[in-house]
Amino acid sequence: MTTRTAPQVFDRVIAEDVRDTLIAAAAAGSFNSYDLIRPSSVWDASLFKKTYLPQFDVRELEEVKILIAPRNRAIEWASRASRSREHTVQVCVMQRCEPDTPKMDQLMDFCGHIDDYLANQTGISPSGTAAKWMRSNSDPLYDPKQLDEQKVFRGVITITYQLTR
Repeated sequence: MTTRTAPQVFDRVIAEDVRDTLIAAAAAGSFNSYDLIRPSSVWDASLFKKTYLPQFDVRELEEVKILIAPRNRAIEWASRASRSREHTVQVCVMQRCEPDTPKMDQLMDFCGHIDDYLANQTGISPSGTAAKWMRSNSDPLYDPKQLDEQKVFRGVITITYQLTR
């Protein structure tokens, strides 16, 4: 008898794989040039968190937060014997920031770097899922209302991965 993994388990696992992939990139020095975001240039694993409800007090956002959350799932037939599953994950970058400053520019660049980095991975699979990148979207690039009212940059990258089983 074959045991099948429920789709909702993949939602969580893929979000964790994205987090682990970003932690590995940080450990390899991929983000060290973003000195206005993280002056110490130490990108430890505690900065990357899988969460279902990304809410923080503004005072907590002096330090950058990179949050990863599963968001969506779609399943369809790929062939007579297999199904294609698309799992959407959101990566949210948040930090206290004044508008129209070099720090804001660097936060925008950082979101683009994360997006490019994940898109260029052949498949995220620290857990063995071998999820394939399909597409990503950042619309809007940041939340202008939150930036204006709270002086908090929030950029969200929505990434869709595909699994065929």
